[in-house]
Amino acid sequence: MSAPNPEFPGAKYADRYRACGIAQIVFGVISIVGEVGFVIYVMTALGSPIGGNYIGIWAGALFIVAGVLGIHAGKGPTRGLIIAGMVLSILSCILAFVIMCTGISAMIALTLNLLPLMMVFRIIVAIAGLGEFITSIVFSAFCCGAVCCGKKEYAAVPANTVVLTTVPANQPIVGYQPQTGYPPQQVSKC
Repeated sequence: MSAPNPEFPGAKYADRYRACGIAQIVFGVISIVGEVGFVIYVMTALGSPIGGNYIGIWAGALFIVAGVLGIHAGKGPTRGLIIAGMVLSILSCILAFVIMCTGISAMIALTLNLLPLMMVFRIIVAIAGLGEFITSIVFSAFCCGAVCCGKKEYAAVPANTVVLTTVPANQPIVGYQPQTGYPPQQVSKC
């Protein structure tokens, strides 16, 4: 295990990456278990599997992969790990929203049926989706704070600017020259 590089802006968030990664793994496992429970219950109650994409299973797998990247980013934050974690967390956030919506719509549809255990599995998956939705947004914000907003140096582009000044009435303009703007690093502080 390597120690976090204190020069890298993401090092100060290492414990938060690890905590969000653990939470993402937990929500991924809950999502997979809830969806597998739903599939098993439907197969035993109805005698055959119903058609569906079982989003909780493959979305849960993505949550787990994003969580593993978060844990690794917490152990030794590098730019590549943090960017990969941020991208997967954004994708996880989208899938978590879909899981919440499908879970809520399935719960509404299942209230008309008299299969309460199916609704319990849908509630479990929807709650896992809500937790992952929040966690992935928080994790992405910390990642963005490290790789996007946490840069120490910015590329300043020198630009030629014209400074407009006012001249009192009835005075001639003598020796007018446009002035050059300077990058922020070259400005002296008085």
